[in-house]
Amino acid sequence: MYTVTNEYETYVKSEARNYSMTGSIVNKNNVTMQITRDNILEGSLSFTNRSTANNSFDIGGCCIGSMEITLQGDYHHSLYNAVITLQQGIYVTGDTYHMEKVGTWIIKKAHWNGEWVTLECYDAMCLTQKKYTLTTGSFTPYSFFTAMCNDCGITLATTQAEIEAMVNGTATLIFNGNTQETDRKWSDLIHDMCAVICGFCSINRFGNLEVHQFGKCYKRVGTTKTYYTNEALDTLTKNDRITGGAFGNGAINITGIYINDRASKNADKSILVGNTTGTTLNLGYNRWLSSATSGYATKLQNILTQLTACQFYAADIHLADVSLYDLGDLITLQAGGELSLSEDILMCVMNIDYNFADESTISSYTFSEASDSSTSAVESNLTNRVETLESAQGSDKEVYYGTTLPTTDIGQDSSLYYKIIQRPEDLKTLNVVEYIQSAGASYIPTDILVTNNTRIMMRGIFY
Repeated sequence: MYTVTNEYETYVKSEARNYSMTGSIVNKNNVTMQITRDNILEGSLSFTNRSTANNSFDIGGCCIGSMEITLQGDYHHSLYNAVITLQQGIYVTGDTYHMEKVGTWIIKKAHWNGEWVTLECYDAMCLTQKKYTLTTGSFTPYSFFTAMCNDCGITLATTQAEIEAMVNGTATLIFNGNTQETDRKWSDLIHDMCAVICGFCSINRFGNLEVHQFGKCYKRVGTTKTYYTNEALDTLTKNDRITGGAFGNGAINITGIYINDRASKNADKSILVGNTTGTTLNLGYNRWLSSATSGYATKLQNILTQLTACQFYAADIHLADVSLYDLGDLITLQAGGELSLSEDILMCVMNIDYNFADESTISSYTFSEASDSSTSAVESNLTNRVETLESAQGSDKEVYYGTTLPTTDIGQDSSLYYKIIQRPEDLKTLNVVEYIQSAGASYIPTDILVTNNTRIMMRGIFY
């Protein structure tokens, strides 16, 4: 939640508000062009900022914020890659407006139509589309973000102490670059690193990069930040400025995550951490997480533990003003009011859609998409496993994934080992991985082998 004056916070929640908007454009030749509300075409100013690429609950976001505005005036100087900054003001009394910055963007397109020019702008996250040159090396999350920001020309707003307090925030992570990747961008590495810390990155309204962890947010008062962990920093009461919206039937309940491990001999298959009794998230392949490195299972378990604590509701709330809020903010929606809620619910701000002097929206995720899209990518893998294992019933044929499995421990990491367990009787109704975990196995399965139609041999990672 952004720092604003007491007067601004009071008047922004009032029933009637009078807004102003000012700003400036500074091009690469250091020519400054001023913007007033009179220059802005009514209804043309809007911007969007997101923590995920779509409406599903996901970690690892590094989405590019966008802004569009149509101006009238002398803006015929070079505008490509110019920086535009906007401040929103709210009328208090007399001729007084309390001004607060609402964003900084880079102009990428300008469309002239007579005396009007429409600008398409993006925040500094667009600079992370630069190709990275890393091949190998070890990083902590903070050292990685520092190196990335230095190379991309972005200021890192999150401190070392703040990043180290996040999930896996002090871990040493080994990067092994895939030289076969032809389109290697910093944004890809940011996505993977943010997944490791169970969060996302965004560009704040001052143009700097912030690292967020889901379930942890803060309210700024001057230079001081007050942190809130899995609790709301603000409450939208039934008498507040909600103009409409919708919400889900229950809080998201994440009980498992899937990840692909290229260090495994079965790299095309997904490894399950946790279980599938609730919602599962598919993390795919992560360049910073490999079973060939120590502490792999612990890092995955840390991610799942934090996700399990994120009991957020799906919500899509229309407000008269959203300028107080930042991505990742936790807000309580009070029972009653416009949404006719039967009880208070907690939402996490994952998307912000702003329209100047008009209805704007803050939203979290779409519950159906959070559960469906996250599991669809792995359903075929699980189905194929079960069907293949079922085909071995009634025969002595060995069915396995990867190369032939030895009977002794292997690998440089002593946590990699093989374990033999009794085979479930009916694979048609019981998922193999779920069976293994319900049997009390304290490891993550990566390769499964049925032998002699009676037992399962599997490779796993101890934790």
